[in-house]
Amino acid sequence: MKGFIINCAGAKVPAAEAGFTSRCAIGNTDDYLKSFKGDIIPEIVSLGEPASISIVIPSCASAEQQLRQTLRSLCLQECSAPVEILVFINEPREAPERVRTVNERNEALVRSIMEGRSKGQGTAALRCVRQVLCGGLAGAYQASMASMVARLRAFCDAKSIGWERPQKVAFIEQCLRERMILFCDDDMEIKDAGAVSRAYDHVLKNDAVVLGRLRITHARTDPKYSSILRDLMQLFFEFKYDHGLNFLTPRGMQFKNILRVGGVKVGEPFADQVFFASAAMGKEQYLMDAATSIGESDHPGNGNFLKNLRLYLEGGENGALEIFENVLKRYQEDRHQGRYRPEDIETVLASLRTRDPEKISSVVSGMLQDFFID
Repeated sequence: MKGFIINCAGAKVPAAEAGFTSRCAIGNTDDYLKSFKGDIIPEIVSLGEPASISIVIPSCASAEQQLRQTLRSLCLQECSAPVEILVFINEPREAPERVRTVNERNEALVRSIMEGRSKGQGTAALRCVRQVLCGGLAGAYQASMASMVARLRAFCDAKSIGWERPQKVAFIEQCLRERMILFCDDDMEIKDAGAVSRAYDHVLKNDAVVLGRLRITHARTDPKYSSILRDLMQLFFEFKYDHGLNFLTPRGMQFKNILRVGGVKVGEPFADQVFFASAAMGKEQYLMDAATSIGESDHPGNGNFLKNLRLYLEGGENGALEIFENVLKRYQEDRHQGRYRPEDIETVLASLRTRDPEKISSVVSGMLQDFFID
């Protein structure tokens, strides 16, 4: 697999290489599970037959209210196919007491909701796994996918005892095609109750890959700059949507494409994003709307861009404009002719260089005039 994608920083990086595609379903799953045996979590494998739609929420020290809101929006999804929601609480090694305390509280929240649903409150199965892993979010993605493939293969092996090999191969292939994994962040809302079901139907019919189209409802930063920075980050996302280079959550695909793409390159910048960008290459992209807030962070990603932009507006010199400069390069290189033009990005950059909040707000809000923001 050759090609390039635009990562979270707006930089052009190589897509991942192709995964396990040269043999039959038995050989491919054998090779995959052998390569990623160290990522498999027995607790997930032991859950039995995967549902048609497996929604995975990687979480680590997330705000309880945000996680509750995310779970509520997903539990209210109306799907004709069986659905399960797996909250994957990833607790880093040597996690500080604060992180462990928040994770314990969130695990208790999920298990209390699970108890309520076991008494007839909702149809989707809700599960919770708490695991110590290295590799942050990328590690959680790889562990989730490896464990799901192992779980499906274990189910198929148990179901097909005594079958001839061709029959078993066909059964595994069918199971890989008919199941979708969907990753959602622990701080987003999918407000349309039919969104997941439509995505699943479209993925199976068209072998498409689900990607998110996010609406930022709030930027958790200095209140003085909250509105401006929310709009700036939204505009950055819009430039990427316009260019067909969006790889944000929710992210989903058929199980068979986990094997096709291979593994998440844990330890590399934006590894989870590169994985799904690679999955989407040559495939139809199905955009799913979701709402989210964004907060400052010291870790690479959108939260860090938000922080750097705020510091820049306060007078800092930290390369904060690089994300827009990188996107401008992509537009210029590709001679992109979409909703936005290179001149639009140059106008945004010019306004940012003034550090004048009123000027920046006027320019950015004008470009977002067709995009509803509270």
